This record gives sequence, structure tokens and C-alpha cells, in this order.
Amino acid sequence: NLSPHMSCLILINHVKEGAKLADKHNLPQSVRQFITEHHGTSLISYFYHKALEASEEKDLNESDFRYPGPKPQTTETAICMLADTVEAASRAMQNPTPQRIRSLVDTLVEKKIKEGQLDHCDLTMKQISLIKEAFIPILTGIHHLRIEYPSDSDIERERKAARDKVAGNTRNAARKKSESAIPEKSAPETASKPAGEDVPLNNESVSGTPGAEAKDADTAAPGNGHAGVESPLKEQSGTADTDNR
Repeated sequence: NLSPHMSCLILINHVKEGAKLADKHNLPQSVRQFITEHHGTSLISYFYHKALEASEEKDLNESDFRYPGPKPQTTETAICMLADTVEAASRAMQNPTPQRIRSLVDTLVEKKIKEGQLDHCDLTMKQISLIKEAFIPILTGIHHLRIEYPSDSDIERERKAARDKVAGNTRNAARKKSESAIPEKSAPETASKPAGEDVPLNNESVSGTPGAEAKDADTAAPGNGHAGVESPLKEQSGTADTDNR
């Protein structure tokens, strides 16, 4: 819940307190330089923009949001500044891939050059390019995501699931095999009839009374239209006449 101004003062104060501790413990002057120069006079842009959003004033004193300096005076303190800047920014990245890390390094180093933070050191552009190339694999290694290996319980659970699946497939195959071995029930046989028995000839009806066909033949009158068939009575009558003669 701190205001942007208060947050900025805390960050700036850690440089001043670090210099006091270096003096207190009689650290070498070269070490003290790293404490005071590794931020240079950089703008604490995050809290500066937060203050602009929260303040009704159109113009804020930008110097209130800058580190006191001085700017890096040596190659070593300049490299420390660049390393501190890109490392801190990379921690806030989402999905820090090598390509995104390279883009971040290029952007931040270029920003420091434009702000004049490297004006008082002896770094050349070639050296700056080499420094950037050295940062990229280091930051990529720091943020490399390792594979999450399964625990022993997860492995055992997967093995049990695989065994259950194999057992289930075996049972299904055995059930299908046993079902296919059972013979199918045959349909009941029906009495066969001679072909054409149920079909009347010349659309004549068939009498259902036994011996009806023979009776019709015996009582048929001569000249009933059946060519070449003579009545038995006529044949018998002719025989009797021959005997009488």
C-alpha cells in the first residue's frame, strides 16, 4: 500500500545504505564503486509512471525517481549495471524463451546507451555486443524449465491401469470366442408338398371330398368335351351287343 514516491525512496536508499556499510567495514574502494555506480542515474520508470497515473499534476520532478549515481566509471561497474538490469527484468518475463530473452537484452542495453549511462566508461560497441551475447545463454539457463518427472505413485497407478486394460481385453476376447462356439438353433421343418399340388388346372376348383374325382369320372356323360375319352358304359354296351349277335 506504499505510494510510488515512498517505494522509490526505499529503492534509492538501499544504495546509500550499502555505501555506508562499505565504509563501516573498510571495504576496498573498488568494491564501494560497484555499490554506488551499478545503478548509475537510471530512472525508476515503474514507480515514476505509477506516480504520473496517480497524481493530478501533469509534471512531476523526474529527478526524484532517479538513482543518485554516479554513472559507471569503469568497464567492470558498467558490466555489473547491464547484468543487474537484464537479470531483474528477465524474472518478470512470461514464458522466457531464448528468442524473447535475446529481444529483452537488446532492448535494455540499447536503452542504457541512449540514456547515457555508459558514457563515462571505456566500453566499445564491439565489447557491448560481446557482453550481450554472453548474457543470453546464462539467462536462458537460469530460466530453463525442467521436465516434471512422475512420482513413484503416479508410475504405479499408470501400470495398474495398463494391467486392468489388458485383463479387460482378454476377458472380452474369451467371451466372444465362447459365444461364437455355441451352435445356432435350426428352424422347425415343415412338411413338403409336391410342386403344383395346390394350384388347380384350368382354374377348376378342387373338391375337398375324398373320391370326388373318381365319382365325377364315372358319372361324366358322353360328349362332355373331353376329346379321345370314351365312356365306360358305352364300351360295355357295345360288348353286350356283340355277344347277342
